[in-house]
Amino acid sequence: MSTTQYSMSYTALEKAAARPMISGLFNPLLSTAGRAYAFYRTRRALMELDDHMLSDIGLHRSQIENVARSLSRG
Repeated sequence: MSTTQYSMSYTALEKAAARPMISGLFNPLLSTAGRAYAFYRTRRALMELDDHMLSDIGLHRSQIENVARSLSRG
């Protein structure tokens, strides 16, 4: 009975120890995906504006890629 409890506790500890390692592997991936999605949304929103609206906010259509990239980086 004591051995069974020990092995169950050890398994629980192994799982708990593996969680930060697994999340540490996925955090950079999720961060990159989030930045890519922010870039996509920003670029799409700016591309939908006509040239007059872009000039009202001080942008030219040729600047959209750079602005979306810099805004998505945070």
